[in-house]
Amino acid sequence: METDRLSLEELSAAAGMTARNVRAYQTKGLIPPPSRAGRRSVYGTEHLHRLQAIERARRRGASLSLIAAHLAEGRPLDDDTLVDWHRTAEDITPLLERLDIQRDPAANAHVGELLRAGVFRTEGRRVYTGRELAEALTTVQRQGLPLGVALGIAQRALQAAVPLAETIRESVAVLDGSAARAGRNLGEVAGTVFRHVIRGDRSADPGDQFDLDR
Repeated sequence: METDRLSLEELSAAAGMTARNVRAYQTKGLIPPPSRAGRRSVYGTEHLHRLQAIERARRRGASLSLIAAHLAEGRPLDDDTLVDWHRTAEDITPLLERLDIQRDPAANAHVGELLRAGVFRTEGRRVYTGRELAEALTTVQRQGLPLGVALGIAQRALQAAVPLAETIRESVAVLDGSAARAGRNLGEVAGTVFRHVIRGDRSADPGDQFDLDR
């Protein structure tokens, strides 16, 4: 089989997945769109290799959200920086059970949105999230603060982060492959400003003026 001129069905068969999954990955921007050969959509070797890399990453435990963010930063999926979910995730099921989210519609809605975004992940009846967020939620509870409020803040942060992430992706899309890795640094810029605002830091007087001609 020539792997540089594959139909959707041939590509999905070669990758060992359904055509529906291939379309879903394409819709999410995980693989580039096909080229056209007359009226036919044609996929090539790059599409097959990308699908195979995605499946390897998912077997390592990476969520689709994590994979999408990784690709948006211009990093290859085989790069060592790809997070292994099972090494970095923490089980927050006990926290949620103590909150009894089934009896708290607002908290339940927050958890659902965080799950859909890939911030939380389920395996069976267990719920996992990244280590940093798990530690932050645990600290909130130990301090006697309502976990439901913390989940609401996480959900609001998610709403703010989605358009910001899209802006970062658009900013790096015009750059070449190596420069696109700056996406990670742009994310750190955004995160630093976010933390600055939350803490209420003031490194300069609001009335200060910068004279670029000085």
